[in-house]
Amino acid sequence: METAAELHENYVYALSRISALSPGARTQQIGPWLCVDAAVEEAYFNIATLMPGEGSDSAGSDTLHLVERWFANRERGWRLILRSSEDRREITAARRAGYQDGEREPVMVLEPLTPRGPVNGLLSIVRVETEQDILDYARAEPGDAEDLEMRESMTRAAMTVPGCTMYVGRIGSAPVGRSMALVTGEVVGVYNVFVRPEWRRRGFGAALTGSVLAEGLVAGCARCCLEATALGKPMYERLGFRVVDHYLSLWAPESR
Repeated sequence: METAAELHENYVYALSRISALSPGARTQQIGPWLCVDAAVEEAYFNIATLMPGEGSDSAGSDTLHLVERWFANRERGWRLILRSSEDRREITAARRAGYQDGEREPVMVLEPLTPRGPVNGLLSIVRVETEQDILDYARAEPGDAEDLEMRESMTRAAMTVPGCTMYVGRIGSAPVGRSMALVTGEVVGVYNVFVRPEWRRRGFGAALTGSVLAEGLVAGCARCCLEATALGKPMYERLGFRVVDHYLSLWAPESR
C-alpha cells in the first residue's frame, strides 16, 4: 500500500472510531463516503470524507448528493474534508455545487520513526489507565462542566478502541497536556495533542508527541502521520516531520 493511502486510512479510522464517541454520534458509509454526525450543532464537527481507496478516479463526485441527503435528514450542517492531491475531482465538483473553501491543513509524516530524547524534567507523562488518568486527560483542556462530562465519556470509550493509546502530562498532580496515538498497520497517527497556554514553549508538546512515537516503535510502525495546525506545524517540523499533502475543508452551503 502506498504511503499516501496508509496515512489516509489512519485518518479515516480516527474519524470513524474516535469522532463518533460522543453520546448520540453516528457514522455511516454512504457509497464511497464516510459520514460522521458528531451529535453537536456546530457544523465543524460533522464531517464527510472519502473512504480509503476512493479518490479522483472514483464515483465520489457523482455521489455528493447522497452525503447532502444524509446530513439534511439529520438536520445538521457539515463540511467535507478532502485531500488536495488525491481528491481533485471531488473538490472541483463540490465547488461547483456551492461549497466554500475553508481551512487547508498540512498532512505531515515522519519516516522512519526515531525515539525522542529526555522529557523536560518538570513534566510527567503517563499512559491513561486509571480513573484519575481519565479525569485528568479530560481536564487537561479547560472547559465548562458540560464539556468536561462529554470529554470524560469520550475518553472512557476511546480506551476500548483497538490501537488507541492516550497520554496525559502533569506538573505535580495538575494535568497540563495530553496526546493520543492511533495505530493502523504500519502507521501510528498523532491526535489530540494539547498543552495549556500557560505551559507552552517548554517542549511539552514535543514530549507528548514523543510518547506517541514511542508507542509506534513498540507497535512496529514504520512511519508516523498527523494533521497539523498552524500553531503546531513549526514544532513538528523541528521533530523531523515533512508535509506530504493537505486536507482541505469545504463547507456545505449555509453550514459555515
